[in-house]
Amino acid sequence: MIDDTGNSLLAELESWGVNTVTPKRYNQAKSSQSAIMVDATGERIIINYPSPDLLPDAEWLEEIDFSQWDVCWQITLAHGAKKAFTLARQAGVMTVLDGDITPQDISELVALSDHAAFSEPGLARLTGVKEMASALKQAQTLTNGHVYVTQGSAGCDWLENGGRQHQPAFKVDVVDTTGAGDVFHGALAVALATGGDLAESVRFASGVAALKCTRPGGRAGIPDCDQTRSFLSLFV
Repeated sequence: MIDDTGNSLLAELESWGVNTVTPKRYNQAKSSQSAIMVDATGERIIINYPSPDLLPDAEWLEEIDFSQWDVCWQITLAHGAKKAFTLARQAGVMTVLDGDITPQDISELVALSDHAAFSEPGLARLTGVKEMASALKQAQTLTNGHVYVTQGSAGCDWLENGGRQHQPAFKVDVVDTTGAGDVFHGALAVALATGGDLAESVRFASGVAALKCTRPGGRAGIPDCDQTRSFLSLFV
């Protein structure tokens, strides 16, 4: 969006070396904003105000050469999600879905995902099944890709070769859980795109999320790769 918040976000991303050439900018629209409250145990509540002004136009994504990228990670479930995944798959690019809870039906996105990683509420919302193991199997019927579910301090489960695998959460002193799920999904995408197998990638993502929880803030608390590898070396 072309407003102060949108301009500030783009400037911050650019300062971190993130390519901001392709984002769509809308005139006379307001960026989504959230209020985040963190309690004494590090748990957070997010109150979000989404932008009401986004247009249901995804054709501009045709202008992007998806073959130049290693992975397409879809965290928002807006109008362009299906288009982006379709174009990415046509270009042979890996697709990773952040399947959090949403009022929208994301079945088509799951089908287009090489890797669909759900939160527990997101998985239950998709499948209508509360029991995690059964819900994960139900989600697998929607895609030829891999399905995962993150469970906070209970770790992460995924299906591989017909069986359920589990990565325990790393025990840390929690300061702030804001962004833990987001950084897990981002780190999973990075690890998979750089050739990690499923177990290695989930372990790496779990380490990133655990380290993030030991620090206050969202982006400010995200560790880099060296910090994450150093942390993981303590658990060999």
